[in-house]
Amino acid sequence: MKCFFYPTILLLILFFVACDFPSPFSAGDQQEDTRQEVLEPGTIFLNVDITGGFAGVQQNLHVDESGNAFFKDSLRPGASWEILLTPAQLEDIKKLMTDNDFFGLDNSYINTQTADAFIYAIAYHENDQSKTVHTDGISVPENLARILHGILELVSTVTGYGLQFDLRLSQSQIDPNQSVDMTLLVTNVSDQPVRLGFASGQVFDFLAVKEPVVGDGPEFVVWNWAHGRAFTLQIWTLDIQPGEEKSYQVTWDGRDNNGDALTGRFAIRAVLVSTPGGSPIQKYLDVGN
Repeated sequence: MKCFFYPTILLLILFFVACDFPSPFSAGDQQEDTRQEVLEPGTIFLNVDITGGFAGVQQNLHVDESGNAFFKDSLRPGASWEILLTPAQLEDIKKLMTDNDFFGLDNSYINTQTADAFIYAIAYHENDQSKTVHTDGISVPENLARILHGILELVSTVTGYGLQFDLRLSQSQIDPNQSVDMTLLVTNVSDQPVRLGFASGQVFDFLAVKEPVVGDGPEFVVWNWAHGRAFTLQIWTLDIQPGEEKSYQVTWDGRDNNGDALTGRFAIRAVLVSTPGGSPIQKYLDVGN
């Protein structure tokens, strides 16, 4: 499966770390997922923060007990990728950590003499044990190198399911009495059909966040298209064929969720609320400036 939007920096990391280690996350595992349901988020048991490098990378991967795996990259503001892992893939993660004695590792493997290194903060929880290991991936024991390789393979799995997202605005600036059209484009850039699972009649959402953006929580969203809308509760799927593009468009009048007119600069985001799903890089809109 081809993935044209996979983060370039992680490809480079994967090349240097992955040598001679077999992948614990095979393409065959992905094909085994025949579940139709979309599970509610559960407790996060694996969280990985990747920071540093000459470009100032800030990336996050986390996986919860229900199998929801999420990845985001600060170099692509607003962009995210999310999939539902199979039970076998969840077991692969836990086996990777157990077989390589994660809880027996030291807390830190960092060479302070190395400049512009990537720093991995790997937090893992299983049963009543929790541990965080910080490493730059340089001169690490072989078992930690295998864990790093497995984590980067997992990032490839989460981001590599074949969908490309794009957000377009009809204009970048509007007056308070004007509206803007927002379009979410979802394209299957792989050579295989991609099946999307939905838990309700809602397919997408669009959001406006006041600049400067200081957080990702719902409390920072001043407007979203789905606010106040009722959606039927139903489990259904949508297949997107290779090369096929889906387009979803809404119009925003520059008012918040309370109906009050807004002014200022806003980050505009879109999200495909399926599994797998994700979001494109955000765009910016000036209202009344």
